[in-house]
Amino acid sequence: MAFEKPPSLDNFQEIIPETKKNLSPRQRRVMVLAVIIGILVLALGAVNLWKSEFTSGLRGTGTIKGVAVDNQGQPFVGNIFVTGTSLTTRTNSDGSFELANVPSGRQFVVVADSQSGREFPVNIFAGKITEMGTVLFVSTAIP
Repeated sequence: MAFEKPPSLDNFQEIIPETKKNLSPRQRRVMVLAVIIGILVLALGAVNLWKSEFTSGLRGTGTIKGVAVDNQGQPFVGNIFVTGTSLTTRTNSDGSFELANVPSGRQFVVVADSQSGREFPVNIFAGKITEMGTVLFVSTAIP
């Protein structure tokens, strides 16, 4: 009983892929820079998506409450809205307001009348009521 001699790698030399050559230092720097830029683009895209209204359902919503007064301490009757959303309400006759379903995170609440508005930064927490307290609306003169 005779055994066949197994084929040698020399018989398959033309189909074996060439080994990679070492990269030059310049090629390595370019590759590292490309990877860093790619990671930064992905990270910034993820942050942008997370801050969008699209993901607000994932983050949850909260409620804001407060009382708006004018510069003389009298109840302010006007509009309350959250920038970047379609959420809006009006103050009651005593200046109090409540706005539900506000996306959690840093939001900007605007207190406005028919001529001007004032923006207030607020941090909203999912499932919580954020008390803004008394917000002072100061009307500015229109030129």
